[in-house]
Amino acid sequence: MNKLFCILLLASSLAHAEATLPTLTADQWRHDLDFFAHEITTKHRDPFHFVSKSDFDRAVSDLRQRIPSMKDYEVVAGLHRLAALIGDGHTFLDTSGSYARFPLEVFWFGDDLRVIRAAPEYRKALGSRIVAIGDAPIAEARKTIQQFVSQAENPWYVLNSSAQQLMRVELLAASGLLPRPASAEFTFEDDSGRRFRQRVRPVPAGSRESETVQIEPVPLPFQHPDDALWFTSLDPQTVYVDFRSYRDLEAQSARLFEYIERHPSTRLIIDMRWNQGGNFVKGREYLIDKIIFMPTLNRAGHLS
Repeated sequence: MNKLFCILLLASSLAHAEATLPTLTADQWRHDLDFFAHEITTKHRDPFHFVSKSDFDRAVSDLRQRIPSMKDYEVVAGLHRLAALIGDGHTFLDTSGSYARFPLEVFWFGDDLRVIRAAPEYRKALGSRIVAIGDAPIAEARKTIQQFVSQAENPWYVLNSSAQQLMRVELLAASGLLPRPASAEFTFEDDSGRRFRQRVRPVPAGSRESETVQIEPVPLPFQHPDDALWFTSLDPQTVYVDFRSYRDLEAQSARLFEYIERHPSTRLIIDMRWNQGGNFVKGREYLIDKIIFMPTLNRAGHLS
């Protein structure tokens, strides 16, 4: 049985990575690589819509040749890169619980990568922007880590994904941004322009901190992470919706439209940055079709 069936294809073929990175022989890794590449190219509806077949095959061949000299985490990162080459957000290596990570939650605000949540010992970094990870300036780190991000997606997907990948310790090591998957010296800068350095220790794969601290006030998109669809009024005319999941969408959207009816609004903002997708037919039925017949919202400049 192959160790790594961790790819979600457009053809709806789904499997999950193991909780920790597997330890395999070179022959076993090559076997999994061959299976991995075969599944992508035969089950994806259009695997070469973004990358050419020759470039993809060349990347597979290159990884196959290098496997005997690679560490396990480097092979996994290589598979991660192959999935990203396909270009769409539905084709990816699911490394949930597999990579160690730095206990900082970060987000791109323009060109600034800022810390919005952190383990208590890194409280000082809250709200600051990351200037460098190890010896790599953040612009260099951002460019390097893009190889693990699907590039044919919308820019918001790319920004969110790259922020997450920059905290994955093995990815940083595999891409040469760190000498090994271990602690790293981070350089931060606060809003006064003062820079400071702090060594950040990674936490094991799959671990969750018992306590975290977060920037105040908590930005709207981060306030209700467990809610499938959460909404509030920004002002008397504007309703903000955080649409994270299609879970129970019929009931959740009914709540939304009841709220809009009680709070007449002329602007509607639907934030889908955390949405991982779902049944578009349901989305059309319970959200889009309703909004189409709301003339105060369904017009230029009033719906975003």
